[in-house]
Amino acid sequence: IRSPHTDFQGTGMGAEIHCMAYAFDSPENEALNNTFFINYMIYNRGGVTLNNAKFSLLADADLGNPIDDFAGVHLPLNMGYFYNGDENDEEYEGYSSGYGFHPPAQSVMLLNRNIVGFIPYGTFKSSSSIWESIPRFYAGELINLLNGLWSSGAPLIGNGCGHPSCAQGDTVAFLFSGDPSLGGSWSEWQEGTSPGDRRMIIHIEPVYDFRPGDAVCIDLALTTARETSGNHIDSYVLLKEYATLVQSFYNENLPASCFDVAPGY
Repeated sequence: IRSPHTDFQGTGMGAEIHCMAYAFDSPENEALNNTFFINYMIYNRGGVTLNNAKFSLLADADLGNPIDDFAGVHLPLNMGYFYNGDENDEEYEGYSSGYGFHPPAQSVMLLNRNIVGFIPYGTFKSSSSIWESIPRFYAGELINLLNGLWSSGAPLIGNGCGHPSCAQGDTVAFLFSGDPSLGGSWSEWQEGTSPGDRRMIIHIEPVYDFRPGDAVCIDLALTTARETSGNHIDSYVLLKEYATLVQSFYNENLPASCFDVAPGY
């Protein structure tokens, strides 16, 4: 809370973050057995009520070979996801042996809150930048990302590559919100972008009255799905099935694990 924010060059806001990761040993339930749950409790330890507190998640999956991935968002499931850019996840320079054929897909799913924005970013295999350079995460870049813009402040464009440098059209809050398993959908797979080292920013619905002493609770599920009899898109389809089952399990069995805003202690 009180330490200098040397990495981001920002000003501390008095937030205290607690994080708990857990899983279930459930061999009879493949969806649950391939899921990690993460619970965040964020406390306002400052003396100021935050009237529009914005929270975002940064995720970097590196599916085997880290430089041949795609990313997208599935809005009905409140899920960002990574999947391989082709059906063969090759070895990468001794860093990873890769998954080979039938590579998995990976989700980052909000269980108790809604996604209100999504930005993927990363690099091509040649290490040149895709869309923009990878953010250095100075305060100004973080503010742009939290406000649903590229780190430079450029708007998100709702077609093509999603960036004004290579697309024109209406501005949007979500990039690549289509389904790669459906023809004519807006995904990296259908758009033909070059696979690369992908990260993602997931915007969570803001809290409009975050008072001193209050806490915000956020529950996540990180699920992996690998369709060993199919290709990279089949793994994504299986991921959707797993995600639906995980959300149902959470709703039925963990009703008191999280809440919106509650008094801190």
